[in-house]
Amino acid sequence: MLTLVLVVVAVVAVGLTALMHRRERDGWTAAITDPSMVAIRNMVARGNLSQAAAKLNTTYRFDHESGLIALRQFSIIVLRRGLKERDIFEKCYAASALAEGGENGSLPMLASTFRSDPDLSVKMAAADGLGEIGDRKAVDILAHLYYHAELLDRRFIINALSSATDPSAIVVLSDAARQPDPTLRMAALRGLGRLGNRDAKPLLRTALAKSQIFERVTAAEALLLLGDNSGVGLLRATLNDHSDGNARAMAAVALGYAHDSSVVPMLRQALVDQNIDVRIGAAAALTHYGDSGAVAYLRGAIRDPDQVTRRHTAQLFDDIAFDSGHPILVEALSSPDSDVQLAAIKTLGTAGGDSEVELLGGLLRASQDPITRADIAWSLGRIGSPNGIEMLLAMVQESDPAVRYTAADGLDHTAMHLLGGRRLGSR
Repeated sequence: MLTLVLVVVAVVAVGLTALMHRRERDGWTAAITDPSMVAIRNMVARGNLSQAAAKLNTTYRFDHESGLIALRQFSIIVLRRGLKERDIFEKCYAASALAEGGENGSLPMLASTFRSDPDLSVKMAAADGLGEIGDRKAVDILAHLYYHAELLDRRFIINALSSATDPSAIVVLSDAARQPDPTLRMAALRGLGRLGNRDAKPLLRTALAKSQIFERVTAAEALLLLGDNSGVGLLRATLNDHSDGNARAMAAVALGYAHDSSVVPMLRQALVDQNIDVRIGAAAALTHYGDSGAVAYLRGAIRDPDQVTRRHTAQLFDDIAFDSGHPILVEALSSPDSDVQLAAIKTLGTAGGDSEVELLGGLLRASQDPITRADIAWSLGRIGSPNGIEMLLAMVQESDPAVRYTAADGLDHTAMHLLGGRRLGSR
């Protein structure tokens, strides 16, 4: 009963904070009355994005609050055009970007698409869009979909909820963690760790006693992400048990989050293991302990002639320590393997700063691939540096819709980040 009360208190507290942020955000996106923004809106409506972006750039200063508000309004105007695209994926992206920016009118479109479209990739896109929004309203929609969905759809929903930020996601994730489907349970346990809600600890500790080794290892890693090392013993034992290479590889990666120097010798020993995935996992973990040998190993792995080795390494970019593993990501940006390159772009976006904007800008100038350019736009938006605004404004004018709408979303993220930081001059 006490746990339930604590969960409710936490949800209410976060909900009040979110409400204050929403009111402030709504003020930033008030109805457009400024004559210059009206003119810009009309240019976008006519499809003249280049002229609109040029007028925006010459009329407003983006180191002032008023200029950043105009930047937000411009991005929303462009994203609204995305709702009229024929491509359903572009429509889903535009809808989720608008909702994340405070326009909840696009939420029903994502829910309806998930329910009605039989294409599994479209369902995944709609669910991921709701998860990326991640607030209380999006989580409520995902919860409703979950309780009325078949098993495969539930898997999409739980994976999406792993990206949510609202603490109410713990309710659905906890339900999924108790379901008979092992894939659903593992996804839910992973999501509980990423959610960062410490009220998930009792459930995760219970999962440590389950018979399925993958679930136990997943629960142990989730606990480490919540600051609980009660699963470290299990991870040690799993890494030393040579009966299951996949479980050992998972355990090696998880030990990177233990921040326990006593595990370093066993991880270094795992660097010469017969199983390549164990070696890669141990190297990723050792970056959290500043091990230069592990960094050298991973730099070699992303250049390996074997495609599987390269791509398994890239899948762990988010699990390496950003500072010590930075040389790996820089090298990956120039990889001829697109999967390796795109994974590096994403990780630099989620953890980088101004210096990473310069790196991404160099790649942007060198690449004409629309997928790469769209991913760079995504990462620039997540970094939220004023140094990325010029690049994003240029990409909004591109003909490829994926680049255009991702760049518009990136401008909104950047403006929101700078408005929230209040690193601004006077009006």
